[in-house]
Amino acid sequence: MAIAINYLLPFESRFGYDLRWPVERGYIEQFRQQIVEDLNGVVLDLQDSTYKDLPEKSTLTDALELTGATNNAQVYYKRNLLTLKELPGNTFDCIVFTHSLHTAYNFKTVMHHCRRVLKPGGTLFLTVPGKGEWNNPWYWSFTADEIRRLLVKIFSEGSVQLESLGNADVAVAYLYGLELTSVDQNKLSYHDPEYQVMHTIRVTT
Repeated sequence: MAIAINYLLPFESRFGYDLRWPVERGYIEQFRQQIVEDLNGVVLDLQDSTYKDLPEKSTLTDALELTGATNNAQVYYKRNLLTLKELPGNTFDCIVFTHSLHTAYNFKTVMHHCRRVLKPGGTLFLTVPGKGEWNNPWYWSFTADEIRRLLVKIFSEGSVQLESLGNADVAVAYLYGLELTSVDQNKLSYHDPEYQVMHTIRVTT
């Protein structure tokens, strides 16, 4: 990727989301594909707004079919985090929560509800933005230590596995609002802890 660093304004002001597939979407889709084999039982997929124009049969269900998975996961979809409080406790074996937590002002309350609706031994698959996102409707961004400490406190008896993704090249492309296709795919696999574009997390209760 070659970018003239003397540009004061981004090429797209919403970090590439108006182009549908921003740079970070590569990490999110990769994560969603990686967890397919780990999904089982009753799954709650808290989809982010990127999927609002897609049919209700999402990438998770498609991936289950394409990989020939035999775990027969039942996937339910929700795109309104406010409805979490209406769900009964100890209901879901897995929750897939990709890139929406930062849009909830009371994000700690949302995490407590995720803990409540998960069955004992259930798993939360979560992605959150690293430091550096701004503008509405993003209230928060997180360092690795911040989100890890939060999750350890809420899921006190669980285990938290976290991986930080990104590097300087990806961070610059993201801030300029470039689309995923403009970034060398080989560079997406190099991760520098000083440039945490996003975090992927697995929490087991």
